[in-house]
Amino acid sequence: MNQPENVAAEVLDAHAKVNELFEHETYSSEDKQEILRLLKILGPLLSDGDPSAKDSFAVLRVVRGHLLKRPRGGGEDAVTVVAEGRGDWTGWVDLINDRIEAVAIENTARVIRELGADIVGVMEAEDRLTQQRFSDTLLRDQDDTNPLYPHVMVIDGNDPRGIDVRILANQDYPIQTIRSRVDDGPVGNRIFSRDCPEYWFRFPEGSALAGQPIAILVNHLKSKFGGNDETSVRRRRRQAEQVAKIYKEIRNGGCRKRCRARRFQRHTAQRSPAATARGYRPHRRRRSHSLRRRRPR
Repeated sequence: MNQPENVAAEVLDAHAKVNELFEHETYSSEDKQEILRLLKILGPLLSDGDPSAKDSFAVLRVVRGHLLKRPRGGGEDAVTVVAEGRGDWTGWVDLINDRIEAVAIENTARVIRELGADIVGVMEAEDRLTQQRFSDTLLRDQDDTNPLYPHVMVIDGNDPRGIDVRILANQDYPIQTIRSRVDDGPVGNRIFSRDCPEYWFRFPEGSALAGQPIAILVNHLKSKFGGNDETSVRRRRRQAEQVAKIYKEIRNGGCRKRCRARRFQRHTAQRSPAATARGYRPHRRRRSHSLRRRRPR
């Protein structure tokens, strides 16, 4: 979000809390007052919201039934919650995506190009088609004839804001297999805030490990944004332990080549199609008579 950190934290917290309240089977009087308070913070209290409005952070999506009663000509104090619980209506609150300046997008693309990795893990990604357009438009070869990363994949994760993790791979590394981890953990208490997908590739011909598999895990641990209390620390520890478990499962399964792409920059409030990226670039076999192919450990 293109907002000061304290404002962004309040909005993100309100978004998460109001959608959680919506799921209550029965709305108590306290629930109704809190829903109104949170909608006031987010914007869609007097109306369902306008994505183009600068003073609104979210829109209220109502598919069935009614959540609110807004008397004509009345102010915020006149709005009431008429739904008595989740069964009376269907809907949710969506955050409005901020417009990202073209310079920020171009700079992100420039960093990825200069990195020159064969495979890139990207944090805070949106939907796959948006990421595909970003790759096809801004990440092209020197002749501007082909995209540098024709293989792009995003799996919807557990983040209600639609902020996920994705993978970019060049033409030598088509994706072989994908496995999502969004369901790790019990219902209502999933382990990963987003996902920790496994992407499997094979080293290309001409490389030192030609034909051998490599597994890459792309993960964004629970953010410290908005606070770093004990609950956040426990959740990150739980996520890290699960990543270690996945790593051991892959290793015990016979794959000795793996890489975990994770977020390594300080959290920023600004979102972009490729906010943060860390790439993996396997070493090419040198044209030297003294280099021998190593056997896998």
